[in-house]
Amino acid sequence: MAATITAAPSIDLAADLLECLSHLEPADSNKAFALFETLPNPPNPGIYLRNGGSIGLPLSDGDAQVFRTASYPASLEKDPPASTWVVPAGEFEIQNPAWGPFLRGVVTKVSAGLGVDSTGKGVLAELFSLSLHDAGSSSMPVRRSPNPQAFGTLAITLPSKHEGGEVCLSHAETRVFEPSQASAFDASYTAWFSDVTYEVKPVLAGRRLVLTYSLVHSTLGPDVLAAGSNKSMAKLDMLFSYWRKNIEEETSMLAYLLEDEVEDEKLSYSGLEGNNLQVITYLRQAAEKYDFCIYLAKMKRSINGEDYDDYDDFHERELDQSEAESILERVVELDGTEVAKNLEFGDEMLIQEEPFEGVEPDDEENSGTVLYFRTVPAYFALDDNPD
Repeated sequence: MAATITAAPSIDLAADLLECLSHLEPADSNKAFALFETLPNPPNPGIYLRNGGSIGLPLSDGDAQVFRTASYPASLEKDPPASTWVVPAGEFEIQNPAWGPFLRGVVTKVSAGLGVDSTGKGVLAELFSLSLHDAGSSSMPVRRSPNPQAFGTLAITLPSKHEGGEVCLSHAETRVFEPSQASAFDASYTAWFSDVTYEVKPVLAGRRLVLTYSLVHSTLGPDVLAAGSNKSMAKLDMLFSYWRKNIEEETSMLAYLLEDEVEDEKLSYSGLEGNNLQVITYLRQAAEKYDFCIYLAKMKRSINGEDYDDYDDFHERELDQSEAESILERVVELDGTEVAKNLEFGDEMLIQEEPFEGVEPDDEENSGTVLYFRTVPAYFALDDNPD
């Protein structure tokens, strides 16, 4: 089995923008810099040591000795005797096919939890080592991830009963995790960014067995994916950079339905509040850097229909969104200056897919025509014009 879990690096501009705008980091939030979770009833990874054969789990005394013989001591000092043993990725295999999907699920959780990507897209887990920590293993602070291109580290503690071995992770504050609590039969993972200080306390009894992976992103490096960085802005920056470089292949216009309707008299940047303000603030910063313009627009969407005299018939009707017609009744710059009126607007411009399916209309005319009203930030390349 491949030692690395990969993720497709290809960019789907609309889908990736939607994912990013739907999971923006609040500027004042306490951003996660480390994660921990117990993994009940994990699959056995099927560890096979090149110089020792198969290793069973939970780890037995006999297999622990086989591991020591096939590995390298983490310290070359003979006094005290070595208590931490390491096998690098090239000297063992993970043979259970079920481990790959399991690891992919863990990586997706980590990616979402650390604010990198809610779907795990673009995040790779590169197998780095397998290590055994005997009782008495010394505390060892580490600041760097094994791979200089990695933005973080993922450590999976495998079933092997032990006491002690608390994991301490620090970045402005310190969080302490205890993998030993479920170590007899369950696994657990700890994940952290590369700019986080990492320390493991001594194992007091038993043995701790750990698979370590480097976390790498297909397009973003550790300079922008870090505990103290704004991951949302980094992703938007990458996407707008890609868009500018590929403007001929991509569309020159995209639009995003804001969460809340904005009153006509407040249709400007200064009139925005809450999530609407946050979205436009992020978009504005990225757009200005890559010579895109952002406009706000009032959208009116209508579907011709028949008048219903019966209350039940009215509420059970099916609206065919493919028959809808949308116009941008009013388009303004962020300062509120009106630049266009009554522009035709197609659903293909929206980065949300089918956002009106199953949504009740906002109003209905006597003729039976139903109406939706939305506020849309439409962002264009500078050489385009909304007229």
